[in-house]
Amino acid sequence: MKGFSASYTGEYNAIAKPQFSVGECWDGSSTIKNWINGTKVNGEIQSAAFDFQFRYRVRDAVHQNNWRLLAGHASDGAGYPLIYQKDYQRYAVTFVENHDTERRSGSEQDPLKADTLAANAFMLAMPGTPCVFLKHWQAQKYPLKRMISARKLAGITNQSTYEQKASQQLYYAVATQGTRGTLICVVGKTPNAYSAPAGFTKIISGTDYCYYISDALVSEWNTIEQRIQSEYEAEQEEFQPHTATIYVRDELNWSRMNFYIWDSNNNSQLNGNWPGKQITDTKVINGYTWYYQTININAADYFVNFVFSTNNGSPQTIDVTEVSEDKFFVIKSAQIDGKYYVEEDLASGIATTSSDDVTSPRQFFTLDGRPVFAPTRPGVYILRQGNQTKKININY
Repeated sequence: MKGFSASYTGEYNAIAKPQFSVGECWDGSSTIKNWINGTKVNGEIQSAAFDFQFRYRVRDAVHQNNWRLLAGHASDGAGYPLIYQKDYQRYAVTFVENHDTERRSGSEQDPLKADTLAANAFMLAMPGTPCVFLKHWQAQKYPLKRMISARKLAGITNQSTYEQKASQQLYYAVATQGTRGTLICVVGKTPNAYSAPAGFTKIISGTDYCYYISDALVSEWNTIEQRIQSEYEAEQEEFQPHTATIYVRDELNWSRMNFYIWDSNNNSQLNGNWPGKQITDTKVINGYTWYYQTININAADYFVNFVFSTNNGSPQTIDVTEVSEDKFFVIKSAQIDGKYYVEEDLASGIATTSSDDVTSPRQFFTLDGRPVFAPTRPGVYILRQGNQTKKININY
């Protein structure tokens, strides 16, 4: 939200009255607070903002294995997260990863390199308005659902109060008071070193994190936990293991094609280190020669990510992410930040389908490949159902 006055955001929101508004002012906390205050209309703040300093605080604690860095102090100045400032925590939208910081092959950006769940556990136990990164949700849906459910059960809001319980290099503990009870979050390499006070029961634990909740809420939690476990088991039963074949052709006449692959299971590398494996298997489909590789998809929440390259890894394409079914991709001559653009070839995908399982759920996509929950306006859409994909015309 730079390049124009925050007052314009304020004026717009005052008239449009959106249910929620958040600004991305990528800067220190002092500048972000100035932006938030700049949205005031008649003395009322009109927009929240992303708390970048919270993200950096979590990143540093993880990467330096120094969990006491999660503690905030007013003397931190521009690095003092909004979430720790009483007058601004209600306007703080917290996150631990986004599209600008996530891991990208060939360009590391600024990703969390470990403890993704521990980072989310801390965020979801704190005040502010937490924002879970979509790829984290896709990779770790049920652990995150448990954390979110615990937050809701305790009644934690963006204005809840919190108290630091322990601040050590190897672990950090905080108790957040909600409208219904208190949730204690412990994160770090030795979370079990923390002893919760009387009146609390451990309800969630994982690698480098755990949650305790007020004893009065344990019975409700057990019911919630049973429901979440039932949802998980039902999803696993519905899932059918299958293979996903990725077909690739390029418009650049590369003499060699490499597939670099990492998956949603701890970013495991399926074809080895960068630039991955040279692909020599090809098929001719619709008059084009396609390089291809087949991957086993053995879980409902499992997916793979690709980068295609030539020579020893340069030049390369942008990342192609979250693939769990047959896909056709074309490497285009256009570039984004020096990397070649990749476009999904829906027509070739349609041409290779052979059956229509009418009992399968329907998935809708716009013509440029963006998924939509359901068409809300007239137009041409891609409908995928079972093994069949086709274009449909929606008229209302």
